[in-house]
Amino acid sequence: MAFSFSINKKKELLCVRPNSTLTSKDIDAYYNRLSEMDGIRDCSKALIDLTNPNLSMKGVSLTSVRNMSWQFKALPLMQKGSQMAFVIHSKLIYGFVRVFMARRGDDINIVPFSDMDDALEWLELSHSDLVG
Repeated sequence: MAFSFSINKKKELLCVRPNSTLTSKDIDAYYNRLSEMDGIRDCSKALIDLTNPNLSMKGVSLTSVRNMSWQFKALPLMQKGSQMAFVIHSKLIYGFVRVFMARRGDDINIVPFSDMDDALEWLELSHSDLVG
């Protein structure tokens, strides 16, 4: 499985953590897997943890990232005004996140962070709120 997904219903929080290697096929399947999750439409916060030092996105095309962001814009899964924090460890992954942010639109507040504690503070969460 390319991603681990979990939802803390009490905190309306979606947590996403990818495996160490991602491909375009993984990104292409991401939206459909996420849309099938029980409780996703009740989430007002998301933490995308991209801090795994072994994470590689070299097999991911920009087209796949653009297509995924279009799906999120055209068929939103989260509430308008939700917060999405990306925690990033590399410049390459930051570039992919910027492509997603640019194509995603303004309905969700998306902020990249290099520090998990800063992301949690922005989301008004603690480490104990994270699941999965």
